[in-house]
Amino acid sequence: MDNYKEYLDPADGYALVKQSVNMPVHPHWIDIPEGAELYVYWRENDTYNFQVDKSYFENGSWQPCAWTVEEIKSDEAGAKILWSRKTKQDPALISGADVPRLIKEGNQIQLRAAIGFKLGEWKDLDLERDEEELTLGDLINSRFEWRLKPQTIKVELELPKPFEPKEGDEYFYISTLQHCLYSHDVWSDETADITQAAFGAYRTEDDVKKAVEQLRKIRGTNS
Repeated sequence: MDNYKEYLDPADGYALVKQSVNMPVHPHWIDIPEGAELYVYWRENDTYNFQVDKSYFENGSWQPCAWTVEEIKSDEAGAKILWSRKTKQDPALISGADVPRLIKEGNQIQLRAAIGFKLGEWKDLDLERDEEELTLGDLINSRFEWRLKPQTIKVELELPKPFEPKEGDEYFYISTLQHCLYSHDVWSDETADITQAAFGAYRTEDDVKKAVEQLRKIRGTNS
């Protein structure tokens, strides 16, 4: 996107326009400053401003604002929203309002805060450490993001040692195309053999059966 600029077209209901920097710009288009989330009309003083977090854009820079973007969206500020940036929601994110319930259910929660226009690192929510610092308002504050802590499992597998087959050697290999999850072939050093042995070539059927049995443990079943 470095070769593009963003504008609003007031003649088209303040629609977002993305234009190459080398292309001419319509004189009535409004240049969107970097990071802007809203473009609003302030009824009280008859002005128009771009907004982000708790700032408004004026004279080429961001200035402190009495209202946050979330407050403006909730209509508390009395401003009319003319344009709002639609962001893709990370499917892993959760609503801050759900955090208390999820904690009671035994889930581990992580949070990160916006630092300027960037997001900080994810950190574990520690109730003993964070309870006094975080308020109910922080749970719905747009500067925080929340997610369930990613879960990992440690798997230790004891796989038979594969071998490097030579021309004419019979070998066994793992195959998801077979119901038993393995098959066999004669090595000819062709593309098919190299692909089939991507997860290892085994000398005996007993070895490949042991490998399949161990790999099945990853999904928690021996069926």
